[in-house]
Amino acid sequence: MAERLAPVPISDRQECLKLHRTRIRSTVRRVLAGEGATGGISLVFGDDSWIRAVNRTWLGHDRPTDVIAFPLAGPEDPILGEVVVSAETAVREARARGIPAERELLLYVIHGVLHVLGYRDGDLRSRARMRRREAHYVEGRTRGEEAAGGAKAGPHGRPRGGR
Repeated sequence: MAERLAPVPISDRQECLKLHRTRIRSTVRRVLAGEGATGGISLVFGDDSWIRAVNRTWLGHDRPTDVIAFPLAGPEDPILGEVVVSAETAVREARARGIPAERELLLYVIHGVLHVLGYRDGDLRSRARMRRREAHYVEGRTRGEEAAGGAKAGPHGRPRGGR
């Protein structure tokens, strides 16, 4: 019997960046499998004004941000949560860092998925653990490979991509 792929519905509400949906879904599925999760993730991509409205409505922060994660369900449900991402922020930050915008966007997606799966980044220890997992998936490592080395940290302590 063929293995059933985790559902990864994508909604695109932005025009800043062409989304490579296959690559995005593959990345999400790799994170889910690597973390032992058995559900899917819903993704929504928007611009800064849209994510600012989401941030204000749901979290009470009247400012744009890069990514917001909403855990939605229990471990047996088909969709574990929703990750909303600002493609506009990804493009701007990637340009400032000299990296491809898609790589920055995938970092935001990975970060959001990890939050849905229970990772936190509110203190130094949990932030360091989360950053190691981000670097692991950004670099495209598969389960069982060492995450030694990792990526250099950029602003906000997130892994920074190479050229």
